[in-house]
Amino acid sequence: QTKGNDDDDDDDTMSDESNPIQVSNIQSRTLEELVEYASSFSAANGLQVEVPGGSDDSRTKKSYVTAPISLLPQAYPMSEFRRATTLAAPFNELVDRIGRDGEFLKDTLRDVRGVDEYTGKLLDLYEEIYLGENKGMEWGKHARNADRLGILRSDYMLHQSANSNETGEYSLKQVELNTIASSFAG
Repeated sequence: QTKGNDDDDDDDTMSDESNPIQVSNIQSRTLEELVEYASSFSAANGLQVEVPGGSDDSRTKKSYVTAPISLLPQAYPMSEFRRATTLAAPFNELVDRIGRDGEFLKDTLRDVRGVDEYTGKLLDLYEEIYLGENKGMEWGKHARNADRLGILRSDYMLHQSANSNETGEYSLKQVELNTIASSFAG
């Protein structure tokens, strides 16, 4: 599935000729070894996901592949990196303020509560602890007065608009804010 630089290498593809990944300045054999090492490391360290379409029967063997990873570093425009780091503090402040505005959260997530059981349970807890609903204001007073720690991860992508193809300019786009997600915790 990968294709490296052809220098000093007769076999420059790994497995799938229909969709080779081009990697400049890396010989195919070196790329093959990197992929093999990453796959072995993933297997030894639990960085795998089950292949979709497997049997529901627990007696049937299941198949696993390496979870999506970045094998090689990717260049990233310094201006967009600086923009992301500059925006981190005010964005985190915004998220914190929203999390402390119970009426706003209730109003905004009102329709989601009826459709998403998990979000509904989180709202129930929030209302009970932070808004004093159901059990009274005395019940959650310690939680309301305690410090809060938000462990957040913002995911960004670089966007290149159609009219900036000639200049190669990119802009930063936030695609997700993870507040609870934890992948491959082991």
